[in-house]
Amino acid sequence: MDKLTTDVKKYAQETLGARLVGVASVDRFAEAPRGHRPDDLLPGAQSVVVVALPILKSLLNWRGMLKDSEVIPEEVELPSGEMFEARTAIENHIYGRCCYESINNELQRITMHTTFLLEEAGYESAYMPITYGATFHQVRGPIPGKFGPFSHRHAAVAAGLGELGINNLLLTEKFGAKQRIGSIITTAQLEPDPVYEGNLCLGEECPLDIFGERRSFQMLGKKMSLASMNKDNCVGAGIKCGGTCMRVCPAGK
Repeated sequence: MDKLTTDVKKYAQETLGARLVGVASVDRFAEAPRGHRPDDLLPGAQSVVVVALPILKSLLNWRGMLKDSEVIPEEVELPSGEMFEARTAIENHIYGRCCYESINNELQRITMHTTFLLEEAGYESAYMPITYGATFHQVRGPIPGKFGPFSHRHAAVAAGLGELGINNLLLTEKFGAKQRIGSIITTAQLEPDPVYEGNLCLGEECPLDIFGERRSFQMLGKKMSLASMNKDNCVGAGIKCGGTCMRVCPAGK
């Protein structure tokens, strides 16, 4: 491995705390949508660095954490007469803060400071926003729902961290579906990692019954499968749904 690639990985992991780091060459994004390839976002881009942090299984078991609380009632009647599920709302705060926003903030810090390192080495670089976060506002119009500027999941596959599961989540050997990811685009020609050749997805059924028709596709020479999603059962489930895909997925350690 060349010195710059070694320095970047070591800095992201040992200094900043990333648990997984991979590198992809820009040619691996040739089939990405036009306008969302690395060299569309940063002219002259040569490489993409992808980092990941795990989501703890203990925190994904947020539902029911406060079931025996003698302080927080299960329901509270609002002045309007509506019943508010106070205990569930605070449990959901545990999930949203500890499994989502805190990790997003750390990933943005890691990608930002790693980008500074690359810039100081003389290579124009750009870190991508972590999906989504408190500053994200859903754009209205004829575009795919919650469509980010750059796909961290596909970048992670291109960087050899794992594969896409039938649930459309990144699966890795170490964390299964339980991680969040961030990406850096750089003009530095770093040494790419090999594409992951294993098979992590077991195609299990979802307890919320969201999987529909399945289709196979090729990505970087590897066959993968995705299922269509019944979003009424998934996104529409709101609090009930939080983290279920990650919690029940049997992939990983």
